[in-house]
Amino acid sequence: ALGYKGVCIAAGGSMALRFVKELNPRGIVAVACHKELTEGVEAVQAMAGSEREAPAIVVVPLLTDGCVDTTVDEARVQEAIALGCEAGDGERASSECRERAGRPAPGRR
Repeated sequence: ALGYKGVCIAAGGSMALRFVKELNPRGIVAVACHKELTEGVEAVQAMAGSEREAPAIVVVPLLTDGCVDTTVDEARVQEAIALGCEAGDGERASSECRERAGRPAPGRR
């Protein structure tokens, strides 16, 4: 609904990397534990190498360590997703995109 193409919610790092390799996204919002975030960012950068530019990556660490029964700051995830809205076509499109992501447009609360 935000105009993004190819959204992937991966259950683990290898699935996410496969998606990145196949679809070559321009941006990634990565939500994981610190270890997985570090390994994932390094793997994506290595995948890009000198042949192509690595995608922009915004990381949102889990609030507790581990991969089971953990939590994340949902507002922070929504803000990270809305960052892609800033590049929208014109103020109106950008404003609508931010609102759909759960982040009010500037001057609107």
